[in-house]
Formats: sequence, C-alpha cells, structure tokens
Amino acid sequence: MPITLNSKKTDILLMILLVTILSVFIVFWERQILVQDRNNLKDNAQVIASSLWNLDSSEPRAYLELAAKLQNLEHIAVFTAFNEVFVEMSGPKPGFMDIALESTGLIPKIKLESKVLYRGNVIGRIEAVHRHSTIYLYFNIFIMMGLVLLASRLYLRVMEARKALELRVEERTSDLVSAKKALAEEKEQLSVTLRSIGDGVITTDINGTIVLINKVAEEFTGWSHEEATGKPLSEIFHIINEETRKQCDNPADKVLKSGGNITLANHTVLISRDGSERSIADSGAPIRNQHSEIIGVVLVFRDVTEKLKSEQELANIEKLKSVGLLAGGIAHDFNNILVAILGNINLALQHTKIDNEAHSLLQKAEKASLRARDLTQQLLTFAKGGEPVKELSLIQEVIEESSSFVLRGSNVRCEYTWDTDLYAVNVDQGQISQVIQNVVINANQAMPEGGIIHVRGVNVSHDEALNLDLPPQEYIKITIADNGPGIKKDQLDKIFDPYFTTKKTGSGLGLAVSHSIIVKHEGRMIAESEPDKGSTFTIYLPAEKIHIPHPVPATPIKDQKKLNGHGQIRIMIMDDDEMVQLVSKDMLNHLGYDVVLANHGEEAIALFEESMENNAPIDLIIMDLTIPGAMGGQEAVGKIHAIDPHAKVIVSSGYSNDPIMTNYKAYGFLATVTKPFQLQDLKNVVRRLL
Repeated sequence: MPITLNSKKTDILLMILLVTILSVFIVFWERQILVQDRNNLKDNAQVIASSLWNLDSSEPRAYLELAAKLQNLEHIAVFTAFNEVFVEMSGPKPGFMDIALESTGLIPKIKLESKVLYRGNVIGRIEAVHRHSTIYLYFNIFIMMGLVLLASRLYLRVMEARKALELRVEERTSDLVSAKKALAEEKEQLSVTLRSIGDGVITTDINGTIVLINKVAEEFTGWSHEEATGKPLSEIFHIINEETRKQCDNPADKVLKSGGNITLANHTVLISRDGSERSIADSGAPIRNQHSEIIGVVLVFRDVTEKLKSEQELANIEKLKSVGLLAGGIAHDFNNILVAILGNINLALQHTKIDNEAHSLLQKAEKASLRARDLTQQLLTFAKGGEPVKELSLIQEVIEESSSFVLRGSNVRCEYTWDTDLYAVNVDQGQISQVIQNVVINANQAMPEGGIIHVRGVNVSHDEALNLDLPPQEYIKITIADNGPGIKKDQLDKIFDPYFTTKKTGSGLGLAVSHSIIVKHEGRMIAESEPDKGSTFTIYLPAEKIHIPHPVPATPIKDQKKLNGHGQIRIMIMDDDEMVQLVSKDMLNHLGYDVVLANHGEEAIALFEESMENNAPIDLIIMDLTIPGAMGGQEAVGKIHAIDPHAKVIVSSGYSNDPIMTNYKAYGFLATVTKPFQLQDLKNVVRRLL
C-alpha cells in the first residue's frame, strides 16, 4: 500500500504539537537557567569577598574574566560598600547571529545583582549583564527539529515515490516480460512456420544483405542460415536464364526499385552452392514498417523442376495421342495393302524358279515388305489397338532376358541391382520387353568402345509417387544408366517425339514407342542427361504386392480336321478390303482350299446359315476383327457359335497387341493370324486347325 501521511491537515497538526512542546520546554528551561545564573553570581560574590575586603583587585580579575567567559556574561563589575568600582570586566564579544537575534529582541539582556558578604557583613555588591542566549539554542533546536521534520516528510515522500516507482517498475517489468514472452512465442511461431513451409524464404535489408533464410532455402541454395546471414543476396541466390544461361537481375534490387511485388520470368534456374540446378518459380515483395517505409525485401521461391517435367510429360502424352490416332489409321490401312503385296509376292515366288532373276527380285521385294510390316507394328503402338494385355510378372526376369538378347555379341554388358523384395508388376511382357530393348540398344550404341549399363530396380512408396504426380499406390522404379556422351539439352525435350533421331540410321520411333507403352501401363518414363556424363532413363510402373503363381503349360489344340460332303475343305474369308479378300483367296486356293468371301459379319452369318442348309458346311472362318460401319469379328463369332457351337473361327487383325488378339480364346476364337500375313503363316494356322 502507498504511504498516505502527506495530507496538509496532518502536517499542520504535527507542527502545532511540535511548537507547543517546544514552547513549554523553553519556558521551563529559561526558569532553570535564570536560577542557575543567579546561583552562579552568588558563588562569584563569595569567591571575591575576601579580595574585596582586603581591597586587592589583582586576584579576582583573572577569576572574573574566566567566569564571564564561561557563564556567557557580557559585563561583570564588583562595587565596594561605598558604591565604588572595585573590579570591572567584559566578557566575550557576541557573534553575528547573537547581535542579529538581540536586535530582533529574541536574545534579551538580563542584569543580575548579588550582595558580597564577608563574615556576615555586606561589604559590597556584584553586578553582571547576562546575555540570555539560551533561546538561540532553542531556536537552533527548533530549526533542527524543523529540518528533521522536513527531512522526515521528504523521506516519507521519497519512500512513497519509491514504492510507487517500484510498483510501476514491477508493472512495467511484468509488461516487458509478457511482451518478451509474446515476442519469443511469435518468433518461435514464425520460425516453426518458416521451417514447415514448403517454399524457400529469404529476407534481406534495404542494402540487399541477407537477414534470414529458412530450411528449404538452405537446401536449395546449399548455404546454412549462419553462413548466409550478412552476405549479399547475389552471392547466395545465384539465378540464371535456363535458355540463355545469362545471370538474371537481382530480384531484391527490382523490388526496391519498383516498390511493389515482382515475379521471376519463366525458365529461371537456381544454381546451388554445389553446382546443381533446379528450376524455380519466385516472387518478391517489400517489407514495410508501421510508417509504410520499406525496410527490406522478402523472396519466396519453390522448386518447379518436377512440375515442369510433368507438364512436358503431359504435353508429350497429348502429342503422342494425336500421332497415335493418325498412326493407327495409317497402319491399319497400310497393313491391308501389305497383305495384298506380300500375298502376291509369296504366290509369285511359288510360280518362279529359284534360278530365275525375277525370283531374286521378288525376294528383295518380300524383304522390303517385311520391313514395312515392322514399321507399321511400331506405328500401331500409338493406336487403340496397341493397348497392353497385362499379366502379373517379375520385372527383373523380363529386363534381364530382353537386355541379354540385344547385347549378345556386344562389348557392353549390364550390371543389375534389385531390391530383395521387389514388387511384382501387372504388364504386357512383350511391350515392356520392347521398351527395355529400345533403351538398352540406345545405351549400347552410345558406348561404341564398350562399357557398363547400370540397371537398378527399387520399390517406390506412396509419398514419392505423390511427389511425381502419380496416382497414390505402390510402384517400382527402374533406372537404366549408361556412361556415354550424353544428350544435348536442346535435344533432350524431343527424344520422345515420333521420328526424332540423332542417328544416321533408325526410324526415330523407338523411344516414342517406348514412352507410349509406359503411358498405357499408367506409368511414367523420364530421361535425364548431361553432356559427357551419360544418360539415365527412369521408368515407373504400378506394382502389385501379391504372389505370382507358377505358369501352367498351355494345352495344345487337337487337330479337328474334317472334310465336307464334297471332299474339299471350305474356308470363309470375312474382310471389308477387296485386296485382302482376293489375295487371301488366291493363297488358300493355291493351298487347295475352296474359298467363300464375305464383306462383313451380317453377310458371313447369312452365308454360314445357307451353307448349313445346303449341306455344304464351311469348315473354317477367318474373320477380320474390325469392320468400319458394320459387324466385325468380335460380335460375329458369337452369332456363328449360336448357329454351330463347334464352328472353327480364326481372328485376323493388323492390331497385333489388341486384347482380343492376345486373349483370343476368351472371345471364342481358336487362333489368330496377324496382318500382314504371308502364305506360310496362313498355311500353318489353317493346317493346325483342320
């Protein structure tokens, strides 16, 4: 509680009480002093009595001088009985204060008188003028007491002020502690926020000197907070244009110059302390104080390398889809043309002798046609008919077999590293084998003097898949790396484009086909390369955490050959292309079969029913899988079996990877023949079923 003895009423009461006590004390003390002075004068009279009797003034002079000094007598005189001066002395001179108090009447002069007796007789008298200075003493005491009272009051007020100050200091200290605690909490919250945020954050002062750098920025730049603080931004935040490789302007300077927010241009690359590069998206903004004055700059940036790769990947996918639609249509029609070309060449070879010059020319034409067939098969990978027919597989077996096959006789070899618990994959083994062969062939050609191709397979978690913008599930990651000359940066973005190649020979379809296959397997294929450091192809494929059963050997189809009532086997060809119909008829006729032609499924069913009614049944039907604008083989085979469950039907298509072509038995077919087929292909499949 604060001291409250500071009211005017209390001060007045204390002063009155003090004056009253002092006055009573002075009156009492004055009376005592007066009695004492009279007694002293009587004692003086007795001392000098004998000297006065003998009229010897020499002896009492020294005594009276001392008495005047000690008893504060201004004047002392001894008179004889005849009133004559016997001895007269003056006391000490009064001081300035005595004279001043005497002039004001505060120190009165008192005249004292006493008889001088000798042996009972009065022989004279003694007189003294006494400067009654005791009141001066009391006055001084009074002043001292006043000073003491004043000092006490001042002390009390000082104590009161001190207490109040202590309370204010305590309150301010409490406020300061609370403010420091709040500041510490806010600082910790800011620190936690900066550590938790997924973007890099750097703040600078108005001179471009780094003040703060968060954890992500440390990782991106390669500089720790302690190392970066106090250094110029340009030394830590080194950014260049990806295309021109020229250094970009200092973003802090741009913010300070504009006074507003800025964003970095596209194709900005941040070069880390160790020389690694990452594409970034960046924004900068001024930091202002409460007076809206700019006191610094904050930069926020993120790694968009994977995002740009994903965008490029999506662009490639869309481009390949468009090419695939076009390629599918072209390849389908081209396959029909090749059926006619190869079929007629095969028939022509049958009618020419080996030593005939035409025979040699026909063989060359056949070889060229077969190369054209391989090209159409690659083109078909882009089309709908190239959809994978998946089965659960161990990827390491597929990769090792495919790699060994293409490296046979080469001075390049593969080194494999597999996770011991590598997941299984649900893939089309033929297509994945084609992917591996294409990549390994490129790696082999990149190392003409020999070398090692490093192949690695690991499991990938959900979190890593999400970072790659892949659906959340388990994946396996396959990397195939060589130590060849690498791929130039301006070529790296084009290597998955159809018909793009840097080699003198080659169609430019190998990697485009591979990329398309992986996309159709719902995976991801990425190429990374640096000049003189080799190339690395990374493939992500959806994985399955289930047991792979041992394969069951297929049951061979038994020969169900039979003759119709006329003793000649009848075969129906259902195809909408007239060239395919005619060449197929010629080849089957050459093999000794009777041929019936149908343009579509409806006509084939009608002819089949008619042959049954005429007791001239059709022994075998070869159906084209797809008939534009009419019933194709997939629907027609069901209707044929509804008429005759034992009817033998072969499916024919240029889409060799179509699910129906791969899993033909599930759709009611007994065999397949892929366009463009040759005479021998047709002979083998027909004789196997008849």
